[in-house]
Order: sequence, then structure tokens, then C-alpha cells
Amino acid sequence: MTKKQRSLPIARRDVSKQRRETFLAQLRDHGVVIWAAAAASPHSADRKHSASSFYSLRRQSPEFAQEWADALTIANDKLIIEAR
Repeated sequence: MTKKQRSLPIARRDVSKQRRETFLAQLRDHGVVIWAAAAASPHSADRKHSASSFYSLRRQSPEFAQEWADALTIANDKLIIEAR
């Protein structure tokens, strides 16, 4: 018996430069992808689906994937500083 592959949601919209920058700024601030996607997608009622656009962009763009990783590093550093 084979396992069913989980299909990823398809991004509904292209990610504009403004949405991308808002997403990355929020991700640097707190490191929570769903919250960052919601902040960058104020007209979306579903947080999970708003994140799908950014996950799709990350898969397609090595540059954005690196910016995402850098943003998470900054958020993690902030948490470490706060903990100390």
C-alpha cells in the first residue's frame, strides 16, 4: 500500500513587492510564518491559505528563500537576546 502524498495549496495570487517586504519584516520581528503572511495579506480571511503564496514563492525563488532564512535567523537572535 502506498502513502498518499499531501498536496500543497496552490498560491492564489502573485506576491507583490510590498506584500513580500511586509512578510519579511514581520518574519524578522517575530518569526511566525502564519502571522507574517496574515499581516502581508490583510484582505485574506484564511491565514493558512495566505501563507501558501509565500511558501510557493520560497520554492520558486532561491533569493526569497535566502531572505526568509535570514529573517528567521534575525527573529531567533531576538528571542535569544530576550531570554538572556
